[in-house]
Amino acid sequence: GLGRHPSNSVEILRKKMIGLLIYVAILTTFAIIFWHRGWYKLDHSSLLCQGMFWSGIFIPLFSFLFFGCFAWVGYHPDLSADGLNTFISISKLPLGLLSLSIPLVAIVASVHHSIQTEAQISSAMTQIDLAEKKNSLDEYYAREKNLVEKCAFIEKRTGNLGVQLKGGRIEHAVSISSPHKLFKVIYKNAIPGRFSTYEASESLYMQILAEAMTIDENVKIHMSKFENKNYDRDDRDDRDDRDDRDGEIVILFALLRSLSKTFDLLHIDLFPVPYFYIKGEQNAIQIFVTSEDDLKSWLKKYLILIESFINSVWPDKDYHFFNIRRYLYLGANFFKSFDDGNFRRPHRHQASARPLSRGHRAGERPAHR
Repeated sequence: GLGRHPSNSVEILRKKMIGLLIYVAILTTFAIIFWHRGWYKLDHSSLLCQGMFWSGIFIPLFSFLFFGCFAWVGYHPDLSADGLNTFISISKLPLGLLSLSIPLVAIVASVHHSIQTEAQISSAMTQIDLAEKKNSLDEYYAREKNLVEKCAFIEKRTGNLGVQLKGGRIEHAVSISSPHKLFKVIYKNAIPGRFSTYEASESLYMQILAEAMTIDENVKIHMSKFENKNYDRDDRDDRDDRDDRDGEIVILFALLRSLSKTFDLLHIDLFPVPYFYIKGEQNAIQIFVTSEDDLKSWLKKYLILIESFINSVWPDKDYHFFNIRRYLYLGANFFKSFDDGNFRRPHRHQASARPLSRGHRAGERPAHR
């Protein structure tokens, strides 16, 4: 409590005015320092590390003591009931300023808690994003590994392709040389670390199917032509054979071109193939199979290859290659032009063993389908 000392009221008033100016100057200086040092900024660190928290305590406490000094001038300590009543009576402004500390600190604590909660949510979201990215990466590489394993199974199931070179017959294993690149073609929208539905490319399926249907349709056309004529090689003369030779060349070109394009789509590895030349009346062709038995062998392997691949990547697709199967299992030969072909060069390393060219006489254009 406080007791009253006699004093000069005019002198006290003058001191209070000077004190008020000093108070404003101190707060202004503090505000400038507070601003330039960035103490007004709140972050997710401990509340005790926040400049705003300590300001909410220091400024009311400083104001209480500063204005209290002026309010308590002329009084002495008195712990009696009257002294305490006097202290409360003359200290209303200092106590009011001191009481501001509670709401200020409460506001700072509330805002700081919100910032911490936001930081925790952000951290949790970051962890979730990292986990999702990791899961997406794991799924991407797991699917890629699965396709590589499927390609190895398809290679094993397809087996070897026989090639008749000038020096003798050799066998080459069917090898998908770039399964990782093929994976990116199949799942072209899949990106490592990002969510993907892994929908297999419909475009690639349609390209493979289009080439297979081209082969199937051309086999049907060629077989039907002879079956409608009750085709029997022993009953046909040389002129009939010459008339059919150009048609056979066109069919062979279509078959082997589609077969080679499919090999390219599936990234089948390179291997040596022969230059085998067949010449007709109007057209000529240079191909990589030397007999109809080889052609059937290639088509059989081709059928195993594409059916295995389609079933692995697009298991829900429905397709039929009836005419290719029928040609393979009939046992008859339909391409007599092979008998008159000959080797032009020993062999070359040919990508996907594609047909090299369709030739024609000087000044003549080859027939087109």
